[in-house]
Amino acid sequence: ILLAFLSNRPDSFEGHRLLVRACRLLGRPFAEIEEAYRRALALSPRDPELLNEIGLFYMLDGSDDRRAAEYFLESLASGLTPDAYHNLGLLHFRSRKYALAVAALEKALELSPEMGESWVLMAQIHTETPLRDAREAVRLWTKVRDLSKDDPSRRRRAEMELKHLGSR
Repeated sequence: ILLAFLSNRPDSFEGHRLLVRACRLLGRPFAEIEEAYRRALALSPRDPELLNEIGLFYMLDGSDDRRAAEYFLESLASGLTPDAYHNLGLLHFRSRKYALAVAALEKALELSPEMGESWVLMAQIHTETPLRDAREAVRLWTKVRDLSKDDPSRRRRAEMELKHLGSR
């Protein structure tokens, strides 16, 4: 049905975005998803959300971190999106570039202070990496706990981390 719609309306940006999501949900081959993204991007080359989504696609696939970073940066150049900063921080974290991860996450949190996943990643960095800082980790895990009233599993994790940090 969607392909029939797009054959009649090939310029439908939302239709192509929906096609990308359908391909991903159905587990279509990488090249098919990449092509669907290419078509959507041709219709709206400066859409920050789409650029961020494409960067996330490459990062999660694990095939091309350089390309993921380029899309995250392009997303940021097209509009300040906290999600793009968070994802860039996550990419740096996965690459063990912890100082760069912290800088990107700080920017995400400056733009969106309630972004729980960025607080968790910052807390992880200060708990588990060479940037370990117990005092900062306690501050960050406390923030995670306080922000997680509606997320019991995240709240439990923060409480567990705080308990563990208190026993050091």
